[in-house]
Amino acid sequence: MLVLWDKGFDSIAFRAAATDTSAQILGRLASNRHTPVLTRLANGSYLSMIGIVKVRIIDAQIAATYTNSTSFTGSYRLATTLTGARRYPATALVGHYHQRWEHESAYYALRTRS
Repeated sequence: MLVLWDKGFDSIAFRAAATDTSAQILGRLASNRHTPVLTRLANGSYLSMIGIVKVRIIDAQIAATYTNSTSFTGSYRLATTLTGARRYPATALVGHYHQRWEHESAYYALRTRS
């Protein structure tokens, strides 16, 4: 099982509870969370620790164009317990996170328009 979360759930207790169930995690870190670089990987991601959980940190870029043609670009950092960079490429994990974001946006649109 892969648990996806947004930065609002970026707590050590939440991560520990999720990993205690043997689930893997993938989520965005709050911008003020700084993680130590233990090992830098060839794809630009790096291994780190958050609390007692070993994670891989992936820096990602996002570009969005809204219906009114305005656009936004930014960056965010993901943390995952899927530490194998070859088995779990960063681009694939960023894609999964992006899909979670699209689903969340769709649910929000349904709630506010219903």
